[in-house]
Amino acid sequence: MKVERSTTLKLNISELERLDPITVFLEDLGPNKGRITIRCFDQTWSANWNAMGAASVAHFFVRCDENYLCNSLSSIPARITADDDLVRRAIKQEIQRQREADLLDNDTAERMCAQVDEMTMECPNEALLREVFDYDWRYQLPEKDNPEYMYLCRIINAVQYALKVSVLSEEPVKEVRYG
Repeated sequence: MKVERSTTLKLNISELERLDPITVFLEDLGPNKGRITIRCFDQTWSANWNAMGAASVAHFFVRCDENYLCNSLSSIPARITADDDLVRRAIKQEIQRQREADLLDNDTAERMCAQVDEMTMECPNEALLREVFDYDWRYQLPEKDNPEYMYLCRIINAVQYALKVSVLSEEPVKEVRYG
């Protein structure tokens, strides 16, 4: 039987503006190896690194970019397809552009616009979208920031701040104000 010992640190971060309390578990698994688990409300994110190049997972986490960390902790996309109204407008603009370039006749353009009016992104008309944008239509639609991704970035920023002032500072701080 092999038994290994690791060092685990637990942080409870509370009284955050527009965020529920956050619980963080940092585990140094060995030289340049570490794991972090972050819990906020009813969601949990976790990541492991086996080549951190840092003294501890806390040092590594603090010096990383929030986008890198967000992608390590989750598969949440940074951008998502925009609202149906904005998508419909973009599709109609492309149909109009093609009409003005004489790539479509009036009847075809009107038929396509009527189909756009009936479409939602929850149930897209893929045949129409391929006709307008070709097979890579998903990459042609307008996007917006994903609120879930932005939420996780805010949590990451709070954790980084808490680590900087409570774990990595010269003297431990018992209470930290973030914001």
